[in-house]
Formats: sequence, structure tokens, C-alpha cells
Amino acid sequence: MNEDVLITPQQYDIIANIQQQILEKLADNDPVVDILNSLCLLAESFLPNAAASIMMIDENDGTLSIMCAPSIPIIGHQALAKLQPGTGGGSCGNAVFHNEPQYVQNTFEDERWKHLRHIAYDFNICACWSVPVVNEHKDVIGSFALSSFEHRAPALFHKKLLDTCSSIISIVLKGERYEKRLLLLSTALSNAAEGVVITDKNNHIVEVNPAFEKIYGLCE
Repeated sequence: MNEDVLITPQQYDIIANIQQQILEKLADNDPVVDILNSLCLLAESFLPNAAASIMMIDENDGTLSIMCAPSIPIIGHQALAKLQPGTGGGSCGNAVFHNEPQYVQNTFEDERWKHLRHIAYDFNICACWSVPVVNEHKDVIGSFALSSFEHRAPALFHKKLLDTCSSIISIVLKGERYEKRLLLLSTALSNAAEGVVITDKNNHIVEVNPAFEKIYGLCE
């Protein structure tokens, strides 16, 4: 496969369609895991004989484990659990370790797969292209990869597809963290013993918590 071939208008349409489909799922407030599983399936549909996966860093020990990979069997999830990022940690381990894309054409020989060679053989992962996933602070939080069951290099279209999916994952996960913070704040306000009032920029009251209502006799 010649990676110097330019991306065609049709291929740009494919990427735009993926973005549109994921945007619609976000607007429908679909579960995050469902959205990311859909993204994996969309991505791998444009690379026959391959599987997509999203791995995330465990904040406690810094290892990588699969978050979403709908086409990879559970035994594959288990085999890749607690992956240590590093120079011999496969495409994803290197993508996270270096914070740079890793395009491995032959996992059976490439030194970047020296610690995972047995997994490459066991699951016939012949090539693996991985890009880092970052948060809003540009810190690496995981990876997105396309694993191929044949030896090959990515075309420019596939590199663009990987980058686009990585950006989408960042946006989806950022929204999830934002919603969790809002829920935490709402719970804290509701359970606070002190009265809390929230106003807009014109000092008009837009929200008060139960304690405020009780203190000022606003309860019905």
C-alpha cells in the first residue's frame, strides 16, 4: 500500500460522515461506551481484515488496558490487560510512552513489539498502527489503534482516520468528565448544610440549594 497516495474527496467524505454519526450519538446522549464501540466499528469498516481498539491508562499504576474493542474477543482483552507503556510495549505502549503515532508494519519483527511478540503470534496481529489519545491539557490518557491481520503500512487516509478517531475520543471523554463533575457538584450542593445561591451576571437568582430554601423559609 502506497502511503504517498493523496486522500481523495470520497475519503474525506468518509471521515466527515464518521464525525457526523458520532456527533448525533452525543446529541442523543448515548452511553459513552456505546459511542466509542460504534466509533471502533466505523473505523475498522474502512480497513478490511482489521480490528480497532481503545486503550486507557490506569491512573493508579500507569498501565494500559482495553476500554473498547468490540471486535476483539474477551481473551484478547485479557491478554492485553495491564500493558506497561515503553519501547517494547507494542504500538500502543510506544504511542503512549512517546506521545507519538506508531505505525508498525510487521509486529513479528519490529523491536517495538519485542515484549508482546507472543501476543502478535497468538492473535495473528501482523501490523498495528496506534496514535495517542490526549486530554484537554494535552496529557496522554490512552491510545487508539487499528490492528491488522496482514502485514501492511497505512495510507495517508488511514493516518487521517486514526487522528480523527483519536480527537473524537478525546472530545467524548472530556464530555463524560464534565458531566461527572456537574453531577458531583449538584450532589454536593444538595447535601450542603449551608445555604447556597447561584446568580447570573446580572445578579438574578437562577438556583438555590435545599438548605437555602429551609433557612429563608422558601420551602412549600
